[in-house]
Amino acid sequence: MTRWSAPELTTMRSVLSTGAEKAPDKIALHIDDEALTYSELYHRGVSAAVGLHSLGIRPGDAVGVFAHNSTDLLATMFGCAFLGAVYTPINVDYTGEFLRHQLATAEARVVLTDAALIDEIGCVASKLPDLAHVIARPGGTSPPAAGPEIRGVSIHPVAEVYAPATQLPAGPDPRGDSVSAVIFTAGTTGPSKGVAMSQNYLCASAKQVFDLRGATADSTVYAAFPLFHLAAISLVVLGPLTATATGALDNRFSPNKFWSRVHHFAADQTVLLGAMSTMLWNRPEQEDDAENPVQVATIAPMPPAVHRAFEKRFGLTVLQLYAQSEAYPLTIAPASAPALPGSSGKPNPLFTVKLFDEHDAEVPVGEVGEVVVRPNAPHVMFEGYYRNPEATASVWRNGWMHTGDLGKFDDDGYFYFVDRKKDYLRRRGENISSFEVEQVARQYEPVADVAVIAAPSEVTEDEVVACVTVKGDETFDCEAFFHHCAANMPYFAVPRYVWILPDLPRNPVGRVEKYKLRDTLRTADMATLDGLWDARMHGCVAPRRRVS
Repeated sequence: MTRWSAPELTTMRSVLSTGAEKAPDKIALHIDDEALTYSELYHRGVSAAVGLHSLGIRPGDAVGVFAHNSTDLLATMFGCAFLGAVYTPINVDYTGEFLRHQLATAEARVVLTDAALIDEIGCVASKLPDLAHVIARPGGTSPPAAGPEIRGVSIHPVAEVYAPATQLPAGPDPRGDSVSAVIFTAGTTGPSKGVAMSQNYLCASAKQVFDLRGATADSTVYAAFPLFHLAAISLVVLGPLTATATGALDNRFSPNKFWSRVHHFAADQTVLLGAMSTMLWNRPEQEDDAENPVQVATIAPMPPAVHRAFEKRFGLTVLQLYAQSEAYPLTIAPASAPALPGSSGKPNPLFTVKLFDEHDAEVPVGEVGEVVVRPNAPHVMFEGYYRNPEATASVWRNGWMHTGDLGKFDDDGYFYFVDRKKDYLRRRGENISSFEVEQVARQYEPVADVAVIAAPSEVTEDEVVACVTVKGDETFDCEAFFHHCAANMPYFAVPRYVWILPDLPRNPVGRVEKYKLRDTLRTADMATLDGLWDARMHGCVAPRRRVS
């Protein structure tokens, strides 16, 4: 029986201040090509805390961050942690209702953003009664079209708000159990939910993965992720900081530049999404592919068919894990004893992980069941869905959090992810709310009803499919529908496929049976399926409107 343990809780301030004392002049983080030492990062955090406090931010208040990676963004994250405020990062490709929902749910009083993104906030500001201040940094591709003005909201240059300061505002130090970040994850039957994360959860999970990778204080961890992703926060920022090591982050992933960036930072550790590893694998093979400094690459998911060949070609060890924002990671294998291809390792010692059937009875070894989890120590997984107690209660049953994922264990205790039980999608590393995509799709006049599902992608993860029924005798223009979606949702959520159907399958109470639609797509030839329109085949591409 697993014993409950209660170690001393950790805070982000204690982690960073320890590094600043031990190695003040050592590089803590590279953001693109701007470097911050441990001392500089700590003092930037202090300055941000003082500036946010001057705008009225107090413990428990949410600070929205709608900006590309930058040292100002890092300062904001640590400034929030030092104050006990809640860092709330939002995907910079969000627009309209997607953006409004997350800022409104967080009740953000202050938002840090790039100058080029101010107009996006201005478009939804009238529906954000809590928003009082915007901190603008000189980032993005262009200045705001109509000048920096939002009715009822004060806009401040970041250099003024984050002016150098040496002493934190008076008040008690935040505790390890205080909520420090809210990361939004996909909704299925409702809008996206904010996963509330304590300081201890963020620090404990980051340290554990860093240690299991075999990394040391001499390590540099490189990845190309935005800081609204938990992987960037945990694996590249906080993980190295717990060991006084170094992290390096680029804003955008480029398969053509990846290895040159690895060499630039002399990185012995890297983190990749499954789609990224596929892109690297598909590049023409070079004689010097293995001549790189990386020793361990954390990849999730890693296609089993190329796992060993990928390791051999690039001269490294692949470490796999299985995780959700609510519990990170659920399973993992150490670099010293990596899991077999297809497996994500064994359960994290911080959790008890089991597989249940539909009656919450544990399934036998080798059989598929829903992944359920509960903690073995306090504050090592999420604190609940932010300001959403109903959603929190809905995933806890009989003392277990039900993940909505399906998996199986082998005789040696290794975990294998099988499928998703829930109707959520993941494309290019981004969680997508089928509910929110459907809401936008229904605004296109000829749509009678729509169900959004996933189809397999050639680069792992999902492609988005909109299964549409059409009103009466109206003509449905798939290309016009595609452009409607592209104008009203983030590029990665825009359906690649539109499947015109006479009806959607429903159960006796009228709920759409999405599993029947998914089953058809799994066995069908997508190129010849009747009624299926492929945006890619018609030259339609959803633009990334805001690339820094």
